[in-house]
Amino acid sequence: MNGDELIQRYQAGERDFSGVVLEHLALSNISLEEINLSSVNLESSELQNVNLHNANLSHVDLEGISW
Repeated sequence: MNGDELIQRYQAGERDFSGVVLEHLALSNISLEEINLSSVNLESSELQNVNLHNANLSHVDLEGISW
């Protein structure tokens, strides 16, 4: 899944993205509060100023991530 699809689905009300492959994702200046990213691969992603308040990040692959 790419960043545009993630944002589109999140804005439509979806919150459960558990197990999705999102490596090399580039997001900035966005709020993803209460999103479920458990067991997601975020390897080599860029998340600049992304609000993840109350997000589920259990078992997330954060290798090489840029905050």
